[in-house]
Amino acid sequence: MILKVEKLKKSYSIGGRRKLSIDVLKDVNFEIQKGETIAILGDSGSGKSTLLSIIGGLDRADSGSVTFLDKELGNLSEKELTELRADSLSIVFQEYHLLPHLTALENIEIVLELHETHEVRKTALRLLNQVGLQERASHFPSELSGGEQQRVAIARSLANNPQLLLADEPSGSLDQKTGTKVIDLFFDLVKERKMTLILVTHGRELAKRCDRIFHLEEGVLVQGDQ
Repeated sequence: MILKVEKLKKSYSIGGRRKLSIDVLKDVNFEIQKGETIAILGDSGSGKSTLLSIIGGLDRADSGSVTFLDKELGNLSEKELTELRADSLSIVFQEYHLLPHLTALENIEIVLELHETHEVRKTALRLLNQVGLQERASHFPSELSGGEQQRVAIARSLANNPQLLLADEPSGSLDQKTGTKVIDLFFDLVKERKMTLILVTHGRELAKRCDRIFHLEEGVLVQGDQ
């Protein structure tokens, strides 16, 4: 088992003087084995991204626990969480989050440099080649199409060779044709590297490409492919 989520709860307060508490996650429980791929289905606003952020150590739960690689995230400092993400975990967002002042190649190199990887440029070029963009290495994000930017983001997410890959609607900003190509590439790379994947989406056909499907409805996570 690579990840275990137990009794996870998260709520947010909204409003002015009379604050209203909204329960986003209610007693969420699941486990995932190494090399397994799971999809979490849910409508917009159902809490999918919140759950992914907590698993990725970007947000804190109100109660419950997330145990990744035998480490309970709630017990880790911000520095320890950052180190854990850098070493073992990557996130692919719907929005690409590329650094605009860096080229496609440099956006990947910066991650490799943080890991003191040998042959940084050679490794970055190999990752770009894997996503079919080696010839676009010197282009800035503003010079790339949406599909190309997402492919760079995918290549960047592989730079630290993560044990767990989290994906938040990775094709959500793309047209259907481009999105299909990017997702095909995405799953090919996940399979090739035998990575563990948690994918959140509202697309049922995309979810069916994973080993298991969960549904997040009104803060409750239920397994099933209905």
